[in-house]
Amino acid sequence: MKMSNIKYFLIAFLSVIIQGCKMGFLDDKPSTKIVVPSTLDDLQSLLEYNIINLSADPALNTLSADEYDFRDYAAFQSAGASYYRTAATWNKVIFDGNQDNNWGPPYKKVFCANVVLEQLDKIIVDSLNNKRWNDIKGQALFSRSWAFFQLLQTFSPTYDISTQNQDLGIPLRLSPDVNNTLQRASLNDSYNQVITDLEQASKLLSASYDRSKPHYGSKAAAYALLSRIYLSMRQYDKAETYADICLTLYSVLNDYNTRSTTSNAPFNYLNNDEIIYLSVNYGTSLTGNTAYVVNQDLLTSYSSNDLRPLLYFRINAATGQYYFKTAYAGIGGNFTGLATDEIYLIKAECQARNNQTGAAMNTLNTLLKNRFSGVYTDLTANSASDALQLVLNERRKELILRGLRWSDLKRLNKEGANITLTRVVNGVTYTLPPNDPRYVMPIPDNEINISGIQQNIR
Repeated sequence: MKMSNIKYFLIAFLSVIIQGCKMGFLDDKPSTKIVVPSTLDDLQSLLEYNIINLSADPALNTLSADEYDFRDYAAFQSAGASYYRTAATWNKVIFDGNQDNNWGPPYKKVFCANVVLEQLDKIIVDSLNNKRWNDIKGQALFSRSWAFFQLLQTFSPTYDISTQNQDLGIPLRLSPDVNNTLQRASLNDSYNQVITDLEQASKLLSASYDRSKPHYGSKAAAYALLSRIYLSMRQYDKAETYADICLTLYSVLNDYNTRSTTSNAPFNYLNNDEIIYLSVNYGTSLTGNTAYVVNQDLLTSYSSNDLRPLLYFRINAATGQYYFKTAYAGIGGNFTGLATDEIYLIKAECQARNNQTGAAMNTLNTLLKNRFSGVYTDLTANSASDALQLVLNERRKELILRGLRWSDLKRLNKEGANITLTRVVNGVTYTLPPNDPRYVMPIPDNEINISGIQQNIR
């Protein structure tokens, strides 16, 4: 099947979804007249198709986090779709009955991965196609696990070993047959599925990493994602193990001294060698828009010779406020993918939590010496707890608008960090206390009405 036919397949499928907005994604039924891809070339093309593969990640996590504020009330009123405003102010009702772009796109990605996995089983494997067959299967498993994990971070509570079997996860759609009626799996079963997919993918994917195709899965990407997942689960030994494996495969860091601080787009995915896997929010970007200004506490946390604020932010001369430059990948949508800077920070955090103070600071300084102008002076810590706080501070300053801050707030508050979020809009102060039920997003109403799955209580 040629790429144009792949497009027709996807457009036909997506048109069913669009026309079925009142039906809910999990019950949408693609037409049986659609030609299903059946060769390895077809299946690779399906995985590569950017509408499904690249821009599918929920934006609610970024919209709800404390990295930004609104320039003024006019900016708040004009901010995107209505759920931009309700998410930003932590309303109990986010969608108000409207269709959203946070639940459906990841499941479309899951659907395509499931089509690939089902069709692969129908292809005879021999010595000539074995390597490619394995790689395509690995990519499909990686893609499905990525989408599932994005959904879990948005629509489920933080993983807690004491409540993992009672807490609700997500519907685990493991085949392209949309006639199957699914309820939400437990959080434990949901995470087990994500990890199982990734562990299998890591054995199948190529160890080489093609920088010209950063939206492909790779061994390094699989191990990076496993490291991110185990960090979110607060299983720090495993998070460190997978961070180490990832960095053994790919560990490149950019020297920020070589980037133009005057450019409004100092990064793009082709010249940003830190990117391990490219993915972005669906239809949402807070970068390059003067309506969204940098949170003042975040802005003042950088030291004078730190290059990151010069590369990440630009001043609005009319207001004196700082807004966000083009995203870390230089394309529309906030970057939510995987990069080596995140993996160094995961490794350093886990080392600090495991009382490896010196090792944690060595790992952190390896990253930071590429972020400062002039002669860099290594950070030091007198204790593991001091090292941990330094790492967490740098994590917030480094990983801007990547959808990770929300997950960090959830897990850190679970451990007693007691971080309360505050946002002032038009003189009204909105707050989100630690461990509030509103840290778990509501599932869109249309999905609840049709599929009957259980809603999150906020």
